[in-house]
Amino acid sequence: MSLSIMFKDVKILLLSLIPSVIGLVAYYYLGGWFVTSTTTWGKTYIDSYFENAELVASILQWTLGIFFFFVASFTFFLFVSLISSPFNDLISKRVEKILGGRVEEAPFTFSGVFRVLKNEIKKIGFILLISIIGLLCGFVFPPLSFFISAILMAVTFLDYSWSRHEMSVSECVNDFKSSFVRYLLPGVAYVFIVSLPLINVIFLPLGVIYFTTIFTKKRV
Repeated sequence: MSLSIMFKDVKILLLSLIPSVIGLVAYYYLGGWFVTSTTTWGKTYIDSYFENAELVASILQWTLGIFFFFVASFTFFLFVSLISSPFNDLISKRVEKILGGRVEEAPFTFSGVFRVLKNEIKKIGFILLISIIGLLCGFVFPPLSFFISAILMAVTFLDYSWSRHEMSVSECVNDFKSSFVRYLLPGVAYVFIVSLPLINVIFLPLGVIYFTTIFTKKRV
């Protein structure tokens, strides 16, 4: 159902693609600038210390390229997640509307966009904090760390629906408890998915659609 909604609704499909395109363009130019500037600096430095400067420079360029690839793979998902927050909020709202949920049509305002971005930054900070706690728990009892990560992953996607309906903390907890297995299992799946470069970005909007669908189906 989530895949059908994504590919049949043009607006949702476009909202899903825009953040990835922005991320790819940004990282393409950032990567080009990084490799070019560091290679130029490296050649200047190498020329004064090595006779076969061209060979050393080539090795340096390949090394920097590989280094940037791994760094980009690690940070790309976080970058796209941050810039996609306003788009994900719109996706979640449209999915609920398509499924017959009650959605208030608020006019577009930049303050609304900044509100969502601010909320997303807070959420990322909270997730990082809980992730550290989960990591520490992993040294004592590894399954507990994985369990916490799966819950956090589900909460990340559900937060769009919870925030839109202005649900209190207790209401959010009760909503999660009422569909614990249905929320937890895809949360477990996404723990693995986010570790896969590029694929994780593709599945990001799909996760928003999936969890919004579960949330809405319970209320209509």
